[in-house]
Amino acid sequence: MGKKMIIVVVLNCLVILFPSCNTFVYTSGANKARTQVQKKVMGEQRPHIWVRPEERTAILAKIAGNKVVANYYAAFTTRVAEDMAAWERDPSAYFRQLPLRWENAQAGMIPPFKTYTGFDGTDRGEQNRMYHQLQTAIDCGVLFFLTEDDRYARYASDVLHTFVQAIRQLPLDDTSQNAGWVYTLDHLREAREISAQIPIIYDFVQPWLARGGKVFDVAKQSRVAFNFTVAEEVFRTYAELAINRGITDCNWPILEASSLVGNALALSNPAERTKYLRYFLLENTSRQDALPKIGAFYDANGGSWPESFGYSQHVAGILTYLFSLMSHHDPASKLVHQYPQVVAALPEAYYFTYPGGKETILHGDGHREYHPNLNGYEMAYHLGLREEDPELLKVFGPLLNHSVNSGDYRRFTLSEERNYGATMYVEPTKLLWYAAEVTSQAGEYPLPVTAALPFAGITLQRNLSPSGKAEDGLMGFVGGGAYVHGHATGMSMELFGKGFVLGSKGGRTRYRTDIHENYYRIFASNNTVIVNGKTTSDDGWVNLGTDRVRRLAAEPTPGAKPVSPNFSFTTSAFRDTVGDGAEAKQERTLGIVRTSDSTGYYVDLFRSHSDLPEQYHDYIYRNVGDRYYLMDGDGDINRSPTPERYRANAEAAWRQNRAYRQPGWHYFEDVETSYKYAYDALAIFVADSLGPEPVEMWAHLPVVDSRTFTTATSPPLTEGPEGYRKKRAPTLVIRQEGSAWDSPFAAVYEPVTDGRNSIISVEAILRDRGCQGMIVRSNERAGQITQLVLMPTDPDKEVNLPNYNLSFQGRYAVVTLTPSGGFQSVYIGEGHRLTIGEDSVRPAGGKTISAFLDLSNQEPIVSTSKPLYFGKSGEPETLYIPK
Repeated sequence: MGKKMIIVVVLNCLVILFPSCNTFVYTSGANKARTQVQKKVMGEQRPHIWVRPEERTAILAKIAGNKVVANYYAAFTTRVAEDMAAWERDPSAYFRQLPLRWENAQAGMIPPFKTYTGFDGTDRGEQNRMYHQLQTAIDCGVLFFLTEDDRYARYASDVLHTFVQAIRQLPLDDTSQNAGWVYTLDHLREAREISAQIPIIYDFVQPWLARGGKVFDVAKQSRVAFNFTVAEEVFRTYAELAINRGITDCNWPILEASSLVGNALALSNPAERTKYLRYFLLENTSRQDALPKIGAFYDANGGSWPESFGYSQHVAGILTYLFSLMSHHDPASKLVHQYPQVVAALPEAYYFTYPGGKETILHGDGHREYHPNLNGYEMAYHLGLREEDPELLKVFGPLLNHSVNSGDYRRFTLSEERNYGATMYVEPTKLLWYAAEVTSQAGEYPLPVTAALPFAGITLQRNLSPSGKAEDGLMGFVGGGAYVHGHATGMSMELFGKGFVLGSKGGRTRYRTDIHENYYRIFASNNTVIVNGKTTSDDGWVNLGTDRVRRLAAEPTPGAKPVSPNFSFTTSAFRDTVGDGAEAKQERTLGIVRTSDSTGYYVDLFRSHSDLPEQYHDYIYRNVGDRYYLMDGDGDINRSPTPERYRANAEAAWRQNRAYRQPGWHYFEDVETSYKYAYDALAIFVADSLGPEPVEMWAHLPVVDSRTFTTATSPPLTEGPEGYRKKRAPTLVIRQEGSAWDSPFAAVYEPVTDGRNSIISVEAILRDRGCQGMIVRSNERAGQITQLVLMPTDPDKEVNLPNYNLSFQGRYAVVTLTPSGGFQSVYIGEGHRLTIGEDSVRPAGGKTISAFLDLSNQEPIVSTSKPLYFGKSGEPETLYIPK
């Protein structure tokens, strides 16, 4: 009786877990447990994660029926051959390449993996070897599914067994929020490089294993039965790690979701699968966001994922992959219909590309180089076919063929890179998911004149030249805000000219370094204004929180058509109130004015005012270049070395991701400062290595008040043009003592090639104790016109220019005069009323209008956003309505 009772107890003891080491020790009862699990898995139909058995025939027909796909399949097969051959020759030597701790091996057991907290040098080489074998096993799993050749199943199963046995012996740190099994302080990385791969391998080889396939054990030097119970413990633990070890309100939940979903679907118990999938599909945890919250995150940020493009595009790509995965596992899921905003954001970065289409605006920790999200496009097109969604086909088919026709994309081309890490799905799913042909016509996608990233406070303006040449295009943006992977910038600006981003944000460098945290991520690395030397950040993501730049006005509004092909503007606002010592309000107006197919300029008016009685404001502008000049009509403006000018915070407390040496300008070098100066000035930045002729930016600086000018060099523009990413950048700083509101910083920037400028002079319009705009006079290259760029301090008060017989009430206008002084045209970006001579322009209804009036002919040609009246005072006016 006692013996029988003991047997019952042992049989019910499936597994003993020693918490101190997380080692699973199996009693004799584990044999029964393994048998029970094996019975479950033998009854399942696998694979069911990326593809189902009934899809195999159509995939084979796609390969056989299309030469390009067949060639890709042949290359895909060939590239696993070297690993297969090495494994077949000597499987023991093959698996001993992995970083296994043989000195820790228990008798007859595969030893545990080496663990990692670093990812460089030898460590990275060992880690690459791990996910090289994992990737090859995934590829072989796909080939087993397609060919039913047991060689592929044996290889993939051997890799799977080795990893499962080596991982499950490792202790799991319960003290770290981000603990993994192999990467002990970085589950986020392990979820992408290891644990997302393991369930995919298992899903493909499970039918072979369930039929009794044996796996090679490098410790026993023989083939053994695969332990399904141990594998399921690994799947379960990785699913638990995903829901309990991350952080929320950022991209982590999405980056960990491939592991969560894959490991959930690897489990044999349908109830367990449902439990863990719920944390992706429906239910948040304190460490993991589910899709409803993720979808709302997009909606709350204007349909964008609120991070810099490198991150946001990756997020959209992974989610589209997971939508596709779930569509194959459960055709009724239709996640792409529940969360259309995710897929709609796939091409977002395209709408923020500079002329030429190779670079995007730079914000936060992003990179400037632009790559279309082609894998995301392919998966979205696949979903369109699979779920019979004509809108997806209508959008993503033309996008794909546009890239093909432009020569930027060759479909079904095998990447030379084998180690994909987080994107382990890209190459294998080309065979399984991608359409053999995209039947849509190539689309043409006219880029908007104005576009916005609301979460980053960014509004851009774009003016592509009728010449069609990228170097004749104009584009700039103003923006700034707090978001994950964002930078503390204030109201920052970038400017494009002659084919390059010339007026540039500083860039970025390696995370956690002094220069990254104390320069590139904060204010002084931007073209912005710093108040009282105290502009700072606090709270928010890694204490880089600031106010978000708000758009007060724009013409055209984002996505709308402009009233004129030659003009646009934005006015933005920012509150600099973080910390003590700034307490300022700011407004910045950026306008684009095109004067010919190859000439044009930017208008920049920056107002800044502190509530503190003692105040000063520093306007920073940096430009790509080898050299620069600061001069007036008499020659160079004298400056003296002032090496300590920006050093006040050079030794301030710095704690990684917490406290910084704000505002970061202690990184300026070669600092020289002028005496107080009250004359028009001109700064010329010269880049000698951008082409056969020097490329220059001329900054015309009309006198508004008595100021000091400082020239310096900044750390390299790390995302700048080739040849300038390691050179220090020429930098200009203008200091206004006292308020810079009525006496704003005023500049006209003209991109120039080899000294062939088109602007003769720029003069401030000083009225009513303040600067109300600028007068820009052009030479023969721009038709010898004069343009009055009106930017009143108060848009509700009328500004009169009796010398020109005009008045304006509004926010922004450009009046163009012929060489003889007659009125050639009127552009109103936003205005209540404009009077020229005896004629006036006013809205027919409402408070403001945006309009362009061509007055060069006897009858005016009017383009307007709203109905307006135009005519002589005291006479019947003509009503013009939008076309």
